[in-house]
Amino acid sequence: MIHSKGLVGGLLIFTLFLGFACQESDEESIVDGKKGKISVDLNLDLEIEITRARVETVNTDSFSVFIIQSTGDTISTFDHAIDVPENINLPVGDYYVIAQSGNLGSAAFDSPYYWGKSDLISVVAGQTSSAIVQCALANTMISIKYSEHVKQYFSDYSTWVIAASDSLHFEKNETKVGYFSGEPIQIKAELSSSIGGSPVFVKGVIEDPKIKHHYIITIDGYQLDGSVRPIEIELDNTVDETNITFSNVTINEGLVAYYPLNANTDEIISHFDGVASGAVPTFDRYGNASSAYHFDGIDDFITMGDVLDSVFTGSDQAFSFAFWMRADTVKKQIILAKSSDSNCSANERQFHLKLSSDHKLQLATMFDLGYHHSHRVVTTSHAIPNESNWVHITVTYDGAIDEDDGLSRVNFYVDGEKAATEFFSVQRVLGAMKDGNAQFAMGNQINSNGENCGNFNYKGGLDELRIYNRVLTEQEVRALVSISG
Repeated sequence: MIHSKGLVGGLLIFTLFLGFACQESDEESIVDGKKGKISVDLNLDLEIEITRARVETVNTDSFSVFIIQSTGDTISTFDHAIDVPENINLPVGDYYVIAQSGNLGSAAFDSPYYWGKSDLISVVAGQTSSAIVQCALANTMISIKYSEHVKQYFSDYSTWVIAASDSLHFEKNETKVGYFSGEPIQIKAELSSSIGGSPVFVKGVIEDPKIKHHYIITIDGYQLDGSVRPIEIELDNTVDETNITFSNVTINEGLVAYYPLNANTDEIISHFDGVASGAVPTFDRYGNASSAYHFDGIDDFITMGDVLDSVFTGSDQAFSFAFWMRADTVKKQIILAKSSDSNCSANERQFHLKLSSDHKLQLATMFDLGYHHSHRVVTTSHAIPNESNWVHITVTYDGAIDEDDGLSRVNFYVDGEKAATEFFSVQRVLGAMKDGNAQFAMGNQINSNGENCGNFNYKGGLDELRIYNRVLTEQEVRALVSISG
């Protein structure tokens, strides 16, 4: 007898009542306690509970039921729960019961797979035993959504979701839920621009998908200056509040220099190649050899020459730095600079980015090529993480802002999160950086002659330095952390 009541938001409860009535005869009775004819009265009751907001009707008539001996041998199989008889003869022993829907597969639309197993049941002569099988959703649920940006800027778009050997194609207006088994689950979105050009592909992987989880994937993108760029795939687990972000973003607008620092100091945008002095290739944050550079904190640096003045100097200039760093020690140390020091060529000062003695980020901008004349030094209000781990740093500067005496010109982001700022030093009037002859460098201040001018040599690793001639948005900063993280 089967009782079906409808929905479970991911949870089905089968209650199997196994009633055993002892039927004795003159020829075969339970004499030695080892055998007996057992009459089984099987009552399969499906109780449904509403959990979460998802509502769907579940028809359990086609569920399969298996009675299995503790040794693992299957004693009875019922292809459809509705066909389970009221009486089954079972020997005395230990058993468990499995119930499942019959649609197990790696990928299917609107086809949830349920599975459950009872505790071990002891069948004892002359007694009535019962078993409860609690069936739960055994799939990962995935839905695909597209942002208003995608709908506005892309003429066509779709997403493939792949699990094991199967896949589902979510078309442009697909609203169905996909049910998946196996790991990992791969995501591949294809966006076609309304202005033509090659499609853009965004890829991501859910390495360890959870069953009974509904992942809602939002695909977002935007279009600037005639070029198409995907932004991100944001994975929001609405069931258990797990958030995962995938990204394959290329943020190239305004990118004037990029130093991957993979076994060399080449610059791949404008060919402002660097020259390493002492700094050597090292392991990056993934453990890849020769994929970042290390500075010894004594006299190592990388110089790119007197370049990028058109980016850094003049009124209303704007720029951004983005890079990965791993500081090996807490001390005053220069990360980036286009500036000399009092030890050599003191009037070649434009800016420097450094860590303070209490491990705060500081950007010093000089307005007349000398530190002790007009300058502003903006610092993070709190120390950045210092656990010898890699962190992503973005610094933006907008020379057109005069409010707050220039404080608002500078923003710091640590691992994509905006940091609070304050002044460390203010000297005379606010102005604009002037064109100077110092060399742009990583690791310390290098003057126009290529000399290491300061005592604040950086000790640690640097990787993936990007330089932009504009202020990056918060969204772009977070995207950079995702794509290079």
